[in-house]
Amino acid sequence: MFSEDWAAYIEKGDLEFLRKHYTLAQENYEEALKLAPEKSLPYEKLGNFYYYSNRLELGFKHLIKAFELGSSSPMVFFNLGRIYFLGQELLDRGRYFFDRALALSPKNEPLIGTYLGVLFYLKGRVEDAGDFLSRYRLSTPLKEPLDFFLGCISHDLGVYEKAVKSFNHALSFDPKSEETFLMLGNSYFKMKNYKDALNSYQKAVELSPHYSSAWKNAATAFQYLGDPVKAGEAIKNASALKKKSREKFSSAEEPGLDRHLWQHTEKLLLAWTLSNSDPPLVLD
Repeated sequence: MFSEDWAAYIEKGDLEFLRKHYTLAQENYEEALKLAPEKSLPYEKLGNFYYYSNRLELGFKHLIKAFELGSSSPMVFFNLGRIYFLGQELLDRGRYFFDRALALSPKNEPLIGTYLGVLFYLKGRVEDAGDFLSRYRLSTPLKEPLDFFLGCISHDLGVYEKAVKSFNHALSFDPKSEETFLMLGNSYFKMKNYKDALNSYQKAVELSPHYSSAWKNAATAFQYLGDPVKAGEAIKNASALKKKSREKFSSAEEPGLDRHLWQHTEKLLLAWTLSNSDPPLVLD
């Protein structure tokens, strides 16, 4: 078999992928790579395939090889950016790849720009993140995560009524997000609206009974509402859960310190892509 036949395996792999015959798709992409290890396209196909099947190490290995071989695919840069984004310590590297993806696929600016806005927030550039995310509120496909982070930004800036509005808007897209209910409760708490704060924390606990931060914040809300008995029960639950998970338990005068933002960041990446895009999101 001549090496030129590698392209036929790519075509077969793409066809099997569209048919959701994922094992056959992978086999064809791997065969193409064996025949053309000097080409970037087989690495692109396998790298994206591994990314979407939640095998990030293999995805990174193949995508970075495609990059080194001179790939100009915006999807390669976008998925590399998302992998680096998950790494937390390498956010600047993620920014680099998102910028490259944006240059190659400007029509996807709302999608890529949402990731960049969250990057700004996680790097502590809160006001820049707010300006960036507000720009894409109407056009982004990531409606719920964008409103969640806009709420976090408003909360950090002390604009609590605006934060409440953003968190409630996020919940209209995803009414089962315990992280959003936690942050909604924190904003209500800052407004001294302890009853609504407690209601939000209790909804977070209903969705996730092992959510120690929600239990802890509920305990504080009970204290401010003058119910020390229920406050004690809630703090016992929070302490037990912290001990069970071997996490350090730290008390605070008011809620809002434990926000689990990285859980929501992961939703921006794998969870949203896999659950809302069929076939998985592709940039061109």
